[in-house]
Amino acid sequence: MSQSSLSRKGGPSNGARRPHSNDDIIRIPDCDIDAAKERFRLTLIGRVFHIRGRSIDALINLLPRPRIWNVKGRWSFSLERWEPFTSESFPNTIPFWINVTGVPVHFWNDTTFTEIANALGKKLLIDEKKARIQVSIEADKPLQFERRIGFKIGDVGKVTLTYDGLHRYCFTCYHISHDEN
Repeated sequence: MSQSSLSRKGGPSNGARRPHSNDDIIRIPDCDIDAAKERFRLTLIGRVFHIRGRSIDALINLLPRPRIWNVKGRWSFSLERWEPFTSESFPNTIPFWINVTGVPVHFWNDTTFTEIANALGKKLLIDEKKARIQVSIEADKPLQFERRIGFKIGDVGKVTLTYDGLHRYCFTCYHISHDEN
């Protein structure tokens, strides 16, 4: 091996630097998670979906407001309490009230609606008297508008799911992270 192919800590000896590619990883040192949790304990992190044609500045000007989710269907966005995640997709969930149609009335109970909610995302609340569930939905997964349900005696039925406040989503792939355009 020639000395010209060796590189020192400062790079090649001839002064030329190797170009960086997008695949080069910059290693970040650990941080004090406990200190970060204390520092950001009152912080909210937001992510706006399908921005095209919508001004983020206009959304920010609407906030803060008493009913933070009442943005007149102009934006779909996720707003979550800060957590020590490093994922590019965080925050990624949006809470929805979902009306469930098709469950026989004698099965309208917490257990039934909990099963349906858990199949869709993270269950938040159940309103069994109105056949509604509140679920935190992952924005990068397709919405589900119908699901098959099975009963202990072997019968299979179908439920229809209607999302309250759903204004924009892709009609082709059913994602809320973008619209049809």
